[in-house]
Amino acid sequence: LITKVNREHYRKFLDMQIPALNGRTPRQAAGDPAMRPALIDLMKDHIHGLQDLNRSHGTDLSIDWVLEELGLRELL
Repeated sequence: LITKVNREHYRKFLDMQIPALNGRTPRQAAGDPAMRPALIDLMKDHIHGLQDLNRSHGTDLSIDWVLEELGLRELL
């Protein structure tokens, strides 16, 4: 169940306007070289949060598919 909820959240997240990305969606920021550093920082925060969650709850959640979709191979 937690995996399903996580996947659904990130499916929506890809098209949400994010204040840290100046109101752009992650998909929009991925295509804008000027916004790419902010997107990378944001996704690093998400990765670290999931790693902490996985450690504390014994889960194995991953957003590798999100990183692939955004073209952020350097974070894989």
